[in-house]
Amino acid sequence: MGMNTQTLREHLLQELEYFEETGKHLDLKSWTLCTGSRHGDDGNLIPRVKWVHDQLEISFSNSSDDLPSVFRPRQVIS
Repeated sequence: MGMNTQTLREHLLQELEYFEETGKHLDLKSWTLCTGSRHGDDGNLIPRVKWVHDQLEISFSNSSDDLPSVFRPRQVIS
């Protein structure tokens, strides 16, 4: 898509800053794909982040999966 997207670390820092400023959390209704970070032997696993039942959940999606629209990358703003 040609976007510079967030790493997992960048997203966690943005979440902390947002919470400190607003008292609210990001990712209450959808997952953020941290496509700037890749894991696994072939780099095929992408971290995803969402708040579920007042807990931050981090899991992984395979980059070759056809993901539903609730999974969205965040563009890095510099």
